[in-house]
Amino acid sequence: MRFRLALGVSAMVGALALPAAAQAVPGDRAISDPAPGQFRLDRNHLEPGCFDLGRAGYWFSNIDASSFDVQGDRLADGEVVLKNNTGSHGPSFDIDQVLVPSRFGGYKVSDTFDVGSGANESAPVISNGETGTEIFGPDSNGNGNPDPIDANDIIVCLSDDSSMSQNEPYAQETDGLVSAVNRPVIQPKVTALGASAIAPLNTYKVGFGYSTPTWYAAPTFDGHGLFPAVTDPEASAFAAPFGIPQVVRLRVRGDGHPYDSRRVNDVDKAGESWAGPDADDGQDIYLRNGGDDTAWTDSNGNGLLTTLTQGDLPIRWTVRPSLAAPGSLHFAELADADLRAWNTAWQKFYKGQGPNPLGNPYTLPPGTNSPAPETSVNVIVNMPVTASSSGAVTPMTPAQVVVYQAAAKKAAKKAATAKQRAAYKRCAKKANKKHGKKSRSKARAKCARMPH
Repeated sequence: MRFRLALGVSAMVGALALPAAAQAVPGDRAISDPAPGQFRLDRNHLEPGCFDLGRAGYWFSNIDASSFDVQGDRLADGEVVLKNNTGSHGPSFDIDQVLVPSRFGGYKVSDTFDVGSGANESAPVISNGETGTEIFGPDSNGNGNPDPIDANDIIVCLSDDSSMSQNEPYAQETDGLVSAVNRPVIQPKVTALGASAIAPLNTYKVGFGYSTPTWYAAPTFDGHGLFPAVTDPEASAFAAPFGIPQVVRLRVRGDGHPYDSRRVNDVDKAGESWAGPDADDGQDIYLRNGGDDTAWTDSNGNGLLTTLTQGDLPIRWTVRPSLAAPGSLHFAELADADLRAWNTAWQKFYKGQGPNPLGNPYTLPPGTNSPAPETSVNVIVNMPVTASSSGAVTPMTPAQVVVYQAAAKKAAKKAATAKQRAAYKRCAKKANKKHGKKSRSKARAKCARMPH
């Protein structure tokens, strides 16, 4: 039984007659099935220069690799034999990487091949005219009990036959999973922190940003000019086919699960342990190259109303792009210790005993103030500051400070009773169960005004 890989317009037409691939995972369109034991890549969104043998059409009609064969008489131990005969009908290509699927899900990634004897038993490529052996799936490895698979699902990654680097865009992960090498690394960070401009609320607003220490790169393998630079379907659709996209999409999705190649874009607060996980806190889902220090804030963006309490800490933002390696998972967190250190720095500044904390490390989010001066600040040398809804920061006037201090002291004297704290917890629990971001925000704001 022979399977042909034909790169051309005619092959695309023929591919339409094949059974449709499984639906890609929402928000992870390069993955068609993420379920444990059923992991599959989406055949329509493979990395540049990679094709599955059952649906091998491509955009360039001038590429002809019309005799790429897979021998159907596989050996008893589950070995796959690939014969590279691409040069018989056009330009020749090297086979640089092969992904053999398991019927139970997942792939075995092979980057070296046996194409002869001696040094050729671990050759980096299967060149035109060579036959590669010793290629196995995840459940075989030459130890008997071969795993029957559909050869149409075997994935090959090609480059031209020059002596430059190979096209090896996938990395093997545990349990048959694979990751894509060419993915951004997003590093979140806490960039802003401010106290409520409505002093008695005793609530805060936190701003997050991110940097991009690693971004998409143009492929470096030989022959990459034949293929688009980036084929990640979660990358910006606005880039030219051979350009580098400047935006990646990460739909909201929780963390706290084993690595399964899907993206993570999750906000966690301490209170979720009472009300259940809620990944969506209004965070950005479109992240751009170069980063953004003002990506998003909790508590209704630019409004005066703040809902984050000290009891909600730590608050953490965790991200990893779709199909990125496990080590690409990064987070930023504001903990109670960070809040206390921030407050201490401001109190020293008010006394004239320390530098201005603004921007070191946090600026003020729009619609917030620096913390109120404590009773230990007998003489205010440096005025507290306030940030308007546009984010402009200005020092308070002495009259504003007096009102601010009075409101803060009044709120501090009215310590919540056990009954009031219990009522607040019940309110917060109900608020967190509301459907929709706006409904939750309004309910949480109502709770925030209760003594707690």
